[in-house]
Amino acid sequence: MPATIIMGGQWGDEGKGKLTDTLAASADIVVRANGGANAGHTVQTDQGVFKLHLIPSGILNPRCLSVVGAGVVIDPKLMLEEMDHLVERGIALDRLRISERAHVVLPYHPMLDGLEEAERLEGSIGTTLRGNGPAYSDKVSRRGIRVGDLIDSPVLRDRLSQELPRWNRILTNVYDAEPIDFEMLSEQLDGYGERLRPYVADTEPRIADALALGETIIVECAQGAMLDIDYGTYPFVTSSSTTAAGACQGAGVPPTQVERVLGVFKAYSTRVGAGPLPTELQ
Repeated sequence: MPATIIMGGQWGDEGKGKLTDTLAASADIVVRANGGANAGHTVQTDQGVFKLHLIPSGILNPRCLSVVGAGVVIDPKLMLEEMDHLVERGIALDRLRISERAHVVLPYHPMLDGLEEAERLEGSIGTTLRGNGPAYSDKVSRRGIRVGDLIDSPVLRDRLSQELPRWNRILTNVYDAEPIDFEMLSEQLDGYGERLRPYVADTEPRIADALALGETIIVECAQGAMLDIDYGTYPFVTSSSTTAAGACQGAGVPPTQVERVLGVFKAYSTRVGAGPLPTELQ
């Protein structure tokens, strides 16, 4: 069976998580396609309420493979905290997979996010300060560190030795902030990579095989269409593509293999942070 994409039609908070959880009950694979820990999907089950930020809602279905796709930016510290919380509540993680192509939110990304937002003053765009914007900036400027690098210590140290000096120059010269120590950062990230290694995989061939076998795939988008980097209320947008087209790219699903796109709306519009909101009352 071709894939189903679930996306928000407004500025996020439309209730996508609830719909995804309902459809995930009969799905073989649920893929998270974009965004980072700035997303929040609340799911209610017999085991209680779960608030997920990085891990797909399908993790609550014991027969479903949950994939964090290449289009997601992952803060490894927050990912591990979310994983630990699920385990504490009795949720198994043996069917969790993280794309080796997903990019990593590094400790200096949230720092820069906050410093840049403070610099904007009244022009604030309402970032969540999770570091996603700087992480996506590194990705498109081809400076990013991917999950596949994170789990390979020699490669990680080599990549950090190339990129950290530049970020330290920005922190110290532009923002008068403290530089980040290379050895401390490398050791910290090594620890994260060691714990995440069992879950990292080349996920795209697995998705291609599932499509060929007719398995049911749900692609879960974060945020909403009006926050899309290209088609949203720019510049008050997120840093990733939140549309169905972006979902295909971020999940590794060919557009020709999408059977339906479910746009989720709520009865009245709300948005978090700065930016225009039609029908806003003063």
